[in-house]
Amino acid sequence: MMRQITRRRLLVSGALVPLANMVLARYGCRNAMAATGGSKAGYFPNVLLRTHENQQVRFYDDLIRGKCVMITMLYASCEGICPRMTSNLARVQQLLGERVGRDIFMYSLTLKPQQDMPEVLKE
Repeated sequence: MMRQITRRRLLVSGALVPLANMVLARYGCRNAMAATGGSKAGYFPNVLLRTHENQQVRFYDDLIRGKCVMITMLYASCEGICPRMTSNLARVQQLLGERVGRDIFMYSLTLKPQQDMPEVLKE
């Protein structure tokens, strides 16, 4: 059972680059948002988060509203699948080039906020 779960995770992480390319090639950012229903203000929580630079931001208002975003989950210290996922995300960022931070925003959210403090995430 554990072997199947690990294999699925590896397959999902390996599919990230082709999936991102397919969506962006087919729709572009603005058209992708329209194709998926546009505004989701009531769907996404607007919780307070803290960035790796120790700044407070609201999840919906500050990070995702009106933007084309890619969101991943992470642990600051992780073995196993994490290095491969990070490598895939770096490939996606490289392929998107100058669009990252302008047309497309990539966010990684920690699953252990009590351990992954801003100093640890920044490192």
